[in-house]
Amino acid sequence: MKSAATKLFQNRPAALAARVVSAPVTHPGGTTYQGVLACIPMPPPELSKLLEPAADHPHKNYSSSREAAHAGDALQRYFKRERLFYDLAFLGMARLPLKSREAEEMRLVLGFGQRGDDPRVCGTAAQPILRAAFGFALHEVVVTWAHKTKREAFTLTLIRSEWRRSRKLPMMNITSMTHIVKKALDDIGFEGLLMIEVQGMRNQAKGLHFHVHGVISPKREGALTEKKARARLSKLFPSVDGAKGVVMKPCKNAADVEHFLMYSAKSPDKVKRIYTDAASSSPTRIREGRQGYSSVFALDLLTVRSRLSLPTLIIAHGKRFKRMKTEIKAGTEARLEAWGVTRVKNDQKKSAAVWRRILNRHSPKNGFGLPLR
Repeated sequence: MKSAATKLFQNRPAALAARVVSAPVTHPGGTTYQGVLACIPMPPPELSKLLEPAADHPHKNYSSSREAAHAGDALQRYFKRERLFYDLAFLGMARLPLKSREAEEMRLVLGFGQRGDDPRVCGTAAQPILRAAFGFALHEVVVTWAHKTKREAFTLTLIRSEWRRSRKLPMMNITSMTHIVKKALDDIGFEGLLMIEVQGMRNQAKGLHFHVHGVISPKREGALTEKKARARLSKLFPSVDGAKGVVMKPCKNAADVEHFLMYSAKSPDKVKRIYTDAASSSPTRIREGRQGYSSVFALDLLTVRSRLSLPTLIIAHGKRFKRMKTEIKAGTEARLEAWGVTRVKNDQKKSAAVWRRILNRHSPKNGFGLPLR
């Protein structure tokens, strides 16, 4: 049965007619993360509680995703990080005067300007409504598995120098990344569920930092010991500018698994930066900086995501982890349907052409420049 919002949209074809939106621009619908999610036709109570907590159950501030997970608030932490990232990216988008059809395309792909009378979303890794449904589905599957598994589990982070990209040539071969990670896991006799994340690097020509986070577990046969597995992986993923190419730590309880997979899936609200520890003779390292992105940088990351689908960013290796990925995808689709949201296919060529027109119109050579903040 079609939702009322769907019928309303069908009765208003003129809503898609082209018109020029002049600056400063105010698009109909949500232009903040909370505003976008408020446009969901049938929002679930669980989402409303996360976005607008009751006075007797206020949001808590946690110093880390681990602390939040151990307190039972991993989902709260996930949505907080999403909000921080999207509000910044939408700020960059809001400063661009757009024609109506351009705004319509960006709404479908990026979520900016989501309208309550149109429940459609594109199935890209950038769409905040899709990512909200995904967050709930991921959490449900992860918590169930973490409390049932009897095998050891380890958190894993992998980085490579080849996975850094220029913001001018941002696309990464995700298929190649996935193949490299799966082959490495086979080399140590492990399987797992991991996420490909793209984050920003400050003060570098190659400003995009693709890397992998996730949870792995030894296979029933042929798995190396923890020490040997870490040593083997360190050879496959050597240090990069003083930062470890491999970080592998044991999960002591279910909350550790929950923490790291929810952390792996969140949006990056902090930029990573190069720094040198002046208090010691240690080499240059990479860590999260104290300051966040500029709104334009956040928007750059969002547009990179818009060229990818969520499932391609999930690396599932091993039968049970592939089954978990299938359950996450099914849970995401079930929630979108229950929320009255309709997924539509993304025309990547069309989206890329629209974005090129927008950037060309606001390029410095044409007398315009995108704001740094």
